Amino acid sequence: MPENASKDHLRQCFDQEISHPDFQQRYHALQQAHSPLQDFPTASSLLEFLWDSENKDYPKKDSCLHALIAAVQTREDLKSAAVRLLLRAMWPALDHLHHVFCSLLPNVPDLFTEVYWHFLEEVREWDLAKTTKVASNLRWNTRKRLWRVIRNAHEEIPLLDDIIEGDDDKPRWAVVLDHKNQLYKHRKPRPHVLQTDAELARDLARTIHSLLDEGVLKKEEHLYIIHHAVYGVPLQDLALRLNLPYKTLCKRYERVAAKVRLHFDL
Repeated sequence: MPENASKDHLRQCFDQEISHPDFQQRYHALQQAHSPLQDFPTASSLLEFLWDSENKDYPKKDSCLHALIAAVQTREDLKSAAVRLLLRAMWPALDHLHHVFCSLLPNVPDLFTEVYWHFLEEVREWDLAKTTKVASNLRWNTRKRLWRVIRNAHEEIPLLDDIIEGDDDKPRWAVVLDHKNQLYKHRKPRPHVLQTDAELARDLARTIHSLLDEGVLKKEEHLYIIHHAVYGVPLQDLALRLNLPYKTLCKRYERVAAKVRLHFDL
């Protein structure tokens, strides 16, 4: 079965369970134990509130998510219901993480399973003293957990020497750009991300390769351009993969981009 089918099946199972009358009884027990949930008469109404992007009551959303995390950590009898509500509440974010990692690491099997279990690990180890920005920190910390595991288990993105020429007429660099442009075609262009087509890919690869040969770029510098400007790896994630402080990498990338701009429109 395709991974997306498994993911969709899992979501449907959660939806069916949460809508069942028996689950409503478990939700009432959660409400009695955690007051932030008492404003929402049903589990479905709670999820609708957490999903509502137009509702800017972030402190209330934080308190609800924090209550569910606390139930997972402190109440064995409520843990199962709380886990299901957390997974469904954060499903859009987890689905987005899966989408991003699929575009960067298409050969990793059962990638959504990795997203799923690392999210649950983050919930289990959440510091209950943290009560603000719960959703964003859950998402970001899950992402960091994934990078730590994947960067040690899988090969790095190919180096420039491996992608200048392919077996066919189109270099592998061009294939990557084709995929990236298709993936992000509905997004507004970002000034720090390369926006070009496959026809220019060979020139870009050779330009950066020549900068390496001439000593203009160091080997680690060309990796910054490949990973961020072409592959679209966020600098935060790239910093984790390279074991560098985020601010340090930002400064280095800006210096490298300034060098390349002299030779190519980056």
